Amino acid sequence: MKTRAVRVNAALALLLASVACGAAGCAPSKRPSSAGARPPVDPARERTGRVTTTVGLELVRWHVTLDPKVRQSAIARIEESGAATRIASDLSRDGIVLLRAKTARLGEIAALFEGPRAARRTALGQTDAFADLATVELGRDFVVFSGSRPERSSEGLLRLAMRGWCFPTVDAAAARIELRLGLTPNRLAGVSLDPSAARERMTDLPGGRLKLELAADESLILLEAPFVPPEAEKGAEPPALPPPTRAALLFDGRPFPDRALVLVIEPKFADILPGSPGVDPTARDDVNEQPAPEPVDASVDGATSEPPDSGGERP
Repeated sequence: MKTRAVRVNAALALLLASVACGAAGCAPSKRPSSAGARPPVDPARERTGRVTTTVGLELVRWHVTLDPKVRQSAIARIEESGAATRIASDLSRDGIVLLRAKTARLGEIAALFEGPRAARRTALGQTDAFADLATVELGRDFVVFSGSRPERSSEGLLRLAMRGWCFPTVDAAAARIELRLGLTPNRLAGVSLDPSAARERMTDLPGGRLKLELAADESLILLEAPFVPPEAEKGAEPPALPPPTRAALLFDGRPFPDRALVLVIEPKFADILPGSPGVDPTARDDVNEQPAPEPVDASVDGATSEPPDSGGERP
């Protein structure tokens, strides 16, 4: 009986304590602990919900006039004006022209092609894996014009691929670009039983590799060296035309049949240097008013043009 009385008294005491706490307005503390406190948030970033600065490469596709005379004249005028310089490479044997252009003059360069149609802009970012810039399917024994002579091409997928990244230098920044021109066969020569043995299916064509670096104010333009057919003599048969170059196949203006393709690789270097905080262009001046940062040494130890990830090449 005593045990039962003790239990009843304990229950009544607990009930009275709960009622008293409710009357006094007891509630758990809203003060966050120091371990779980939320860090301060930049008002501009909180408002936009995104980062407005980028580092890496962007690919722009221009669809320009198909007229080879206009394109040939545009290339000549670009070089004469100093807006871009031609890069000598073995890719020229397949009709590919590389131009090192001043980024600030890309609008002027585009106008020389008689106004390119609005094109898609693709963010490639920082990548050590080769990404296709242009591809075309070739049939068996397809004839192409390469190295100033016709030759038969193997069956497969003709690919122009690229990888690249931006990196800081002692006084500025630069971009590393690597290009590959190769063919991926439609049929496998064999299958490895080892799942860890990765096979490189893309076979580089002769002279199909190129490595270069761009300065902070430069972009890379890739296009076809247009073939201008000779004028037919009056009353004579039209002259026989050579087979198309690999560049003519890759830089086809699909999906616009009356256009040719021009590729522009534009590096972005925002926030790449130490001590240079990103600025949100959508933020107001009164929101971003902050004291000027202390001057820092802009030198970077260990800056390299090697890939950011050593995971190896992938097609």
